[in-house]
Amino acid sequence: MKMEDNKRISEAFENGTLHQCKVDELKNYLRSVCQPVSGKKNELVERVAGALRLRLQNVNTVVHDDRVEFERPEKERLLTPVGEELTHPSYIDKWISDVTMISRSK
Repeated sequence: MKMEDNKRISEAFENGTLHQCKVDELKNYLRSVCQPVSGKKNELVERVAGALRLRLQNVNTVVHDDRVEFERPEKERLLTPVGEELTHPSYIDKWISDVTMISRSK
């Protein structure tokens, strides 16, 4: 479903004119948010209204966001809350398993 179609459905919901949308538009919206598409038009309108009230996201948007997050460089993920950059463990080549080498900084 195109973003324009989602916007049209959202605007119709806000304006109280969701019942004026075509059945195909309602079904396409419901498919985009992984909801059942069976039933009469009144049922579809109620289901779309419920999905909009719950702010269900378009599946394609969620998949895209997940893909972007997954493909983000590892280096970028290792930032402290204050913005300090940490070395990713996979880039450290001299690991020492001897815990006696750990010292406290004063």
